[in-house]
Parts: sequence; C-alpha cells; structure tokens
Amino acid sequence: ILKVLGLKESFKYYRSSPIGGKQSEYVVSIKGYPSSIATMNVGFSRVALSKSSSCENRQTNKILFITGKSSASDDCQRKTYRALMKMVHAKGYVCHIKDHPNPAYRLDFSAEGAVIIDPLLPAELLESDYHLVVGVSSSALLSFDGRSVSLINLLDDVSLEDRQAYVRHFAGAMPSHKINYVHSEDEFKALL
Repeated sequence: ILKVLGLKESFKYYRSSPIGGKQSEYVVSIKGYPSSIATMNVGFSRVALSKSSSCENRQTNKILFITGKSSASDDCQRKTYRALMKMVHAKGYVCHIKDHPNPAYRLDFSAEGAVIIDPLLPAELLESDYHLVVGVSSSALLSFDGRSVSLINLLDDVSLEDRQAYVRHFAGAMPSHKINYVHSEDEFKALL
C-alpha cells in the first residue's frame, strides 16, 4: 500500500531475528516527520523515563522479572527463572512477572506465589519501586537504571555471538546504561 501511495521511500524497513522458533517479523519506521512535529531520538525518551523511574528507596521487597523468548531455549530460561525466584522468595521478596507484549515472543512463564502483570502494559510505565528488574535481552531493562540485571551470561545455551549482540544492543540503545551482567547465581544473590 505504501508503494501504491508513493510513500515507500518515506520509510525504513527492519526485520527481526527469528527468536524462539518464531518467524522473523517486519517493522516499518518513518524516516522523517513533518516539521510541525518535534522529534527526539529514542535515547532522549529512555533517559527521561529512567530519570522519572529512578527509585530513592531501594529497600523495597519487590523484584520484577521481565520474561520473553530469546536465543536461549524456553526450557533453559524457565529453569533459570525458577532457580532465581526460589532464591528471591527465600530472602522475603515478592516476585512480579511481566511477559513480552507481543504474543509471538511470550515465554508464558509463571511461578507459584508470583504476581503476573498484564503483558500489554509497557514495562516503562510500571511502578518504579522495584529492588531489582531481571531479564535477558529486553529493552525494558534500560528503564530501571542501576537496578537492572541481565541474565545473558547466566544462560548456558546462549552463544558468545548472541551474548555480544545483546550487549551491543543495550550499548547502542543507551550508551550510559548501568545494567548488571551477572555470571553466576552467587553474583545475583549478592545483589539482593
């Protein structure tokens, strides 16, 4: 339809990686808005959101797990999340789980005693008082400055190439991010 309307050149086209056995998806992004619309790069909004969601009282009893499909197998992710949640519950924390908004990329993970958050709710608009926010490769980790934990180095079946790609993704999206990349359950436990 964009070609028929003569607008094809006004857009950029992206293809996602096939994740979790799902086919690639295509996304269209406009190259430029009319001059009447003020635009900022995505980094501007991420910095603004991270400042507005910074938490002065870090001694909360809630930990958010942001789940979703990744280059790790679903079973590996579920096993890792279960082990970490067992540790978190033992320390007296309440676990919240928020899955990916796109049904094709949902891990469909739940755990006994955890609060399930509507996956359609943007993570950036959630409460800001989480002690930690834990995930693998979700861009939402960028919104919780200093309290975000990426599990990419903890998942056995993530290749070195994929780990490096995730780190580059975070660095490109927000160069000043402060995501904690844990390498063991003991490193994770030390953050509690």
